[in-house]
Amino acid sequence: MESFLLLMSAILLAGVWAARVGNRIGFPGLIGFVAIGVLLGPSGLAITPHVSMSLAKSVGYVALILILFEGGLHTSVTRVRQAWFPALSLATVGVLISAAIMTLLAHYLLGLPRFLAALFGVAVSSTDAASVFSILGGQSPNRRLVDVLEVESGTNHPMAFFLTLVLIQWSLHGVGPFWPATGYVALTFALQMAVGLLAGLGTGYLGSYTNQRIKLDTGSSGTIG
Repeated sequence: MESFLLLMSAILLAGVWAARVGNRIGFPGLIGFVAIGVLLGPSGLAITPHVSMSLAKSVGYVALILILFEGGLHTSVTRVRQAWFPALSLATVGVLISAAIMTLLAHYLLGLPRFLAALFGVAVSSTDAASVFSILGGQSPNRRLVDVLEVESGTNHPMAFFLTLVLIQWSLHGVGPFWPATGYVALTFALQMAVGLLAGLGTGYLGSYTNQRIKLDTGSSGTIG
């Protein structure tokens, strides 16, 4: 337990140091956190034990849920209504364009095979508002641009996930005839996004309704003696 606490303290201090240095030089602190994780993993100093792909995926899902939940708590409905159209456009068409550009760069500049280049392009296609604001440094963009970036960063992950799954399925089963395959992908995309949107709205309204009507005793009221 002592070794574990010492390691966790060192990791937290390294994360604070990376964020501090990133703010000074205008470098995204998130990249520093990723670099620390790679350094501690099997490909680096191998300080941390080997983690299976299934466990890493589960931890990644939980982290993503917490990030999106925290972002949703700080984004008001009014701001979402004002920025939803440009934000959703960037989260869908914008992610697709970014993935295509990064795929071409990875293939022709880095020399990666087509599939790996496409997978790399899709993986880095979804932006993050915190990274964008970190790159901007002390500059303060206008309020509407901030709203668009925040809403877009919370809605672009489904598009990146969908493109990743499409690439994996194509690599396993082949593409087949282009137009039937394209039509099937478009239909599946529309269905997945519709179901996800309805499930998200239903869960959100149900959670709001429940929180407004359940009275929990926090233990802060009343007196003793």
